[in-house]
Amino acid sequence: MHLSSRVCRKLRLLVVATLVLSALGASPALAGKRVRVQRTGYEQCLVTPNPTTYGSQFWVVGSGFTPGIGVEIVASGAIFFGMVEANGSFSAWTWANYTYSGTKTANVYQMGDSSMTVLASCSFWANGLY
Repeated sequence: MHLSSRVCRKLRLLVVATLVLSALGASPALAGKRVRVQRTGYEQCLVTPNPTTYGSQFWVVGSGFTPGIGVEIVASGAIFFGMVEANGSFSAWTWANYTYSGTKTANVYQMGDSSMTVLASCSFWANGLY
């Protein structure tokens, strides 16, 4: 089947328009721009339930954060995300997949911060398989 040159031109125009729109819509983090870390100085977090049990859901809860920012939580290898609400709090969860029992740490960062500035840090106990 042979496409007419008019259809090919329209297809090319559509592809170029899509590329232009996607480039314009890229976030600052994707465009290589630095994200300004927004600290309040009152950030804090906790893990619940504490202790966590292998295979169970656990939450990292925070308060005192700048409203509206996205947060990235790294809890001893597990990475998950949350959004800070208007009152400065967030909650995010993941599954406890810690094989070994012991003290773990959850660090909270602002999403897009390539410097990985710790906004809050909290420790918890993980009941692993061993």
